[in-house]
Formats: sequence, C-alpha cells, structure tokens
Amino acid sequence: NCFCERSESIGACPNCGYDPTWDADTYPLALPHGYVLCNKYILGRVLGQGGYGITYLAMDKWLGTKVAVKEYFPEIGATRTSNTCYVTASSVKKQEDYEKGKSDFLQEARVLAAFSENPNIVKIHGYFEENGTAYFAMDYVEGISFQKYIGNQGGKIHWKDAYEKLLPIITALEEVHKKEIIHRDISPDNIYITTDGVMKLLDFGAARYQSLNQSHSLDIVVKHGYAPFEQYKRRSKQGPYTDVYALCACFYAAVTGVLPPDAPERIEDDKIEHFSTIGIDVPQAVADVVFKGLEVKSENRYQNMTELREALVQAVELDISVVIDTDIDSNTEETVLPLSPDGTEHTNNDDSQTHEEIPDNNEEATFLKNNQEEIGEAIVIALADYL
Repeated sequence: NCFCERSESIGACPNCGYDPTWDADTYPLALPHGYVLCNKYILGRVLGQGGYGITYLAMDKWLGTKVAVKEYFPEIGATRTSNTCYVTASSVKKQEDYEKGKSDFLQEARVLAAFSENPNIVKIHGYFEENGTAYFAMDYVEGISFQKYIGNQGGKIHWKDAYEKLLPIITALEEVHKKEIIHRDISPDNIYITTDGVMKLLDFGAARYQSLNQSHSLDIVVKHGYAPFEQYKRRSKQGPYTDVYALCACFYAAVTGVLPPDAPERIEDDKIEHFSTIGIDVPQAVADVVFKGLEVKSENRYQNMTELREALVQAVELDISVVIDTDIDSNTEETVLPLSPDGTEHTNNDDSQTHEEIPDNNEEATFLKNNQEEIGEAIVIALADYL
C-alpha cells in the first residue's frame, strides 16, 4: 500500500498498517503483492475488481511514482492457472470471446493514450501483454468518486455544485467526440474528484470509434438509469448524443438523489419527475437544458457536448443575472429630497441644487431647521462686518 521496505513479509505494514492478507481473502485470483510486471511495475494492494478486470495500486520502480495497473481478467470466461500467474480462457468454447475481450481491452488503452494531455481524462503510461493477458498502467487518481462525494453530502447536492463538477467533464467529452469516440459508460462512479479538486473521467472500457452516419452492431453496455434507449439495442446508431443523455442523467441523479427511470420504460409512459415536483429548487432555464438532454428520442436531444455546454452555460448566466437584478431591486431605496425654504420639493434635474437635509433628532437641530432664513441673514451680516 505504501511500498516502504519491510523487515518482515508477514503481517501488517508497520508504516501504513495495511495487511496483504486482506486482498488474499477478498480477491483470491489477484496477482500477489510485490509481483513485478513488465520489469517496471511493482504491484501493491487491489484497488478493485469488475466484470472485465482487476485494478492494482503499483509503483513504477524506475520513476518512483504510484500508478494504477489494470489487468484484463474477465469475471466470466477466464481463470488463472494454479500456482502460476498465467491467465487463460476458462474453456475452449470461451477462447474466442476471451481473445476478443483482450483486444477490446487494449483498444481502451489506445483510446486513453489519445488524450494524455487532457487534465480531465485519466492519463495512460503504457500498455503491454504478459501472462497470457493484457495490462495498462495509468495515473493513480487519489481522491473519491463523484458518487461517493454525493453520498458524503447526504445523497444529493445543490444544482450549482453539480454544474461546477460536471462542466469540466463536458469539455473533456467535447475533445473525445472530436475524435469520433463515444464513452458509452458515463456515470458518477466513473467520474473522480482528485484531492486537488480536479475532475477526472475514468473507465473507457465501453468506448468505441463511431461513424456518425451509420448504425453498428455493438456490445450492449447498459448502466441502468444512465444509459439512453439506443444503448439497449445491439444494432443502433450511437453518437455524442448518447453521452449527452448519460451526462444529464448524472446531473439529475446528483441533484435529486434519484436515478431517472430506465430509458425503455420511458417510451410508452414517461414518469421521470421534474425537479419542482419533488421539491428541488433548480432555475427553469437550467432544468429545461437538463431535460432536453434527457429526451428519450436521440434526435430531440442536444446532438453533441458543445451544444449542451453552450446551452447550460447560458442558462446559468441567465440565472446569475436574474439574481443580481433581484438583489439590486431589493436593496434600492427611494431617495427623498428635502424641501426648499418655500415648501416645494427639489427635483433632480441637472440645473437644480441639492440641499442636505438637516437632522431633526434633537432640539438644536429642530431650532436650526425652523430658523434657516434668520440664521442665514445673520451670517451674511457678520461676514460683511468682518470684511
């Protein structure tokens, strides 16, 4: 976990307290601690295991930096040979699927490598094949997932917070879409907030290169509540608007604490609840943008992230201007000008003279106010005598 040298290999680390046996019980098929991949990456604890792989914390022994190493290890269809680190298909029948999956896994690495300079997309350091399977090393993102962040705030967050967190992801996806790649798996658990507050988009495992004018036979990748209707069909036209739906679903879930209904359920009877009906205060202009992005029919949505970003920024700026106008109106007080000696009210024309009203909160002030003319004449006489 901390990669400090130890005098004993058994038991908890005296420096960080981590015990390697914890992984052995939870992830029995994971590679052992201290295993070196590509003569470069020293493996530490397991960060997680999903349907298609195991992710390890690792140390680049040449650079002395922590990285995350992802291993292709499909939960169904693969096994690790006893007493070795070699990975194989679990049966001859699964061999073809295993090889295709490995090819797709390396494709994810290549996709990530294309965006190594983008600060909001996790950076990849390299990819390689070893032990009969494939690996790639990427930045180790220290922080928490957007999903956990929402949970830490009580299960939902203010719409402005959601806007600020998701706007960098929108701009990152603009760059992804320029290369005709769609992510297809955007959700709060694939968005991370680093300890420095930088938003990072992770997990491009479902990403695919797309021709925007053709339908393709695609693996069905569905994350309930976040996937649009077109992702439920194997042969469908998918594009940037596919990610638009998922991004707006993230916004909706973050603000309400409730997932949108699954897209197929919305075809016949759309029961998605608007913010106002569940007591969530979101400006109407912002709500309109989010719900356009959540349209079931792809042609009714924003067609790309640029359209979504521009509409969302404009809606937020409109809300800010309304708030400022309201504050000005509420703080504006009517200025009452004092009366002239003849009892008429001063006007605020350019050729008018403004007189400061004499306070009348005591007897002296009242006397001065009632005898302005006499006092003025006395001052004139006194000045004349002085001169």
